[in-house]
Amino acid sequence: MNKQPQADTKQNLYLNIAFIAYCLLAVYAIFIHEQWRDEAQAWLLVRDLSLIDLLKILRTEGHPPLWYLLIMPLSKAGLAYGSQNLLTAIVMCSSVYLLLFKTKLPLLLKLLLPFSYFFLYEYLFFARSYCLIAFFTMAIMVLYPKRLEQPWLYALCIVALFNTHVLMFTFCGALVLLYLYELKEQSMLNSKKHLGASVLMSVGGLYLLPYLFFAKMSDEFAKEIDDSFGRLIGVIDGGLTISQTHILGIVLLIAALVLLYKSPKALFIAVVGLVSTLYILGFKYYTAELRHFGTVFFVLLVSVFISQTGGKPQKSFKNIPYTYLLIAAILILQLKPALMSYKEDLTRPYSGTKGAAEFIEQQGLKNNIIVGHNAWVSSAVLPYWSDRKKIFYGECNRYGTYYIYDSCFINNNWSYPVDYSIDRAYDNFKDRLDGVVFLFNNPVSEDASAYLELLYRSPEPPIRSDEEIFIYKFKEGIK
Repeated sequence: MNKQPQADTKQNLYLNIAFIAYCLLAVYAIFIHEQWRDEAQAWLLVRDLSLIDLLKILRTEGHPPLWYLLIMPLSKAGLAYGSQNLLTAIVMCSSVYLLLFKTKLPLLLKLLLPFSYFFLYEYLFFARSYCLIAFFTMAIMVLYPKRLEQPWLYALCIVALFNTHVLMFTFCGALVLLYLYELKEQSMLNSKKHLGASVLMSVGGLYLLPYLFFAKMSDEFAKEIDDSFGRLIGVIDGGLTISQTHILGIVLLIAALVLLYKSPKALFIAVVGLVSTLYILGFKYYTAELRHFGTVFFVLLVSVFISQTGGKPQKSFKNIPYTYLLIAAILILQLKPALMSYKEDLTRPYSGTKGAAEFIEQQGLKNNIIVGHNAWVSSAVLPYWSDRKKIFYGECNRYGTYYIYDSCFINNNWSYPVDYSIDRAYDNFKDRLDGVVFLFNNPVSEDASAYLELLYRSPEPPIRSDEEIFIYKFKEGIK
């Protein structure tokens, strides 16, 4: 008679241990991670722009505004750069709390998910909008069984997920369409609160069409990918197994879709959510990385959860549905890369920009004219300084903090070697060459090294190899 309470107590113990362990790892991550250029770009935008100007420029960034609106008060209040990483950790710990204590997932998945790749590393370490994907997908999984009872709260979560990343757009759209279908199925289309929630979801997502998708985005990030088939394999395998080297991910995805066949609603969500995501990542967005591929995993996870809605919660490892076992297999495959990535970020700098910023400040070089190349790396030193120092970006012949995706950036940023910026600096500052400091992410040529002195080089190659920093100045006597 006492077996069930004892089992519940034991399960709660496991869940509490998992939650405490994750929170400790999350807090530790804040202190060991060196922010990189994408984190710096978001911080500089919210620090240096008004709300109106921010909303204007985000169209060229290609990101919905939610994450920027969350970190803007931190920056405007004068908090440290790392406060956005603290916010990321809070969001991810909240995601894990919802996962462990509020979702109706089997215990096996609850214990594996917090330590899978995207929860433990990719969406935890980096202060980007991806942490919101984890949080709002968990929130939707909590609310989905009660979506008709709590339509407004469910609608707000859908709107928020719409506004995390463009890769979630059609997935959220599919959830809205499914909600409308279920209202019709339940004869609730005349209900004011359900209809109002539907309008909120639709407006909160569809505004992104004119705001982002119809904005003139740079063609540099929408190139045709030569080997789209190979890229698709990499996206799916990277999003599920993190390997990007073989077709195991394809096999797992096909198996999942086959298992979802008996649940048309879940299959609809999976197919619609995945098709557009795979199209963008496989055929258009050539600079996509693992953090983007993770959207494949979250779409599949929610789809599998929807397929089991209405069933009895699984409190033991026995009698777990095959779809959940497949997700468990995916999570087990992610454990090793998650732990290895966490360890690597612990033992090696992720970016060399923090060390470079500290060197410039310690050596009293911050008041010099700092000439950067490339802008998207050089700018990553700026959030570490309390003032609003600007860098002269040689490739575009202008001062700035955040970089701008305009024609100059696209045409010049990857087209010219670092020596180009040296020539621009000489032309602009020839009467004060002794006050010029160069901040590059590549060494200069042998010819240029004849009249430049190397002051600093990142002590060890960072994980992000294109963010190794070299600092130079003109040698004495150069005219």
